[in-house]
Amino acid sequence: MTTNTSNAGAKNKNPFSRAVYLVIHYMRPYALEKKLITLTDAAALVGVSYSLMRKLVKQGRIKTVRIGKRVMIPEAEIEKLLKELSEKR
Repeated sequence: MTTNTSNAGAKNKNPFSRAVYLVIHYMRPYALEKKLITLTDAAALVGVSYSLMRKLVKQGRIKTVRIGKRVMIPEAEIEKLLKELSEKR
């Protein structure tokens, strides 16, 4: 009697590969079409403090994208914020 040790028919149960698939699948539009910026870099670009940038994110005034534990801001959101700040001045 022979046993088949091939996993060709088995589904991949590795949670890491599932997470990678989800990031690639759902983040593809952002990765290919839009630049994502960290909160620190966004604060420097806008000219505000990191804590103010976090406050704006928590208030929902800036939309973010989460990649694992990292919070990233699409470039379009930074442009929108810059336009909003320039109109107030």
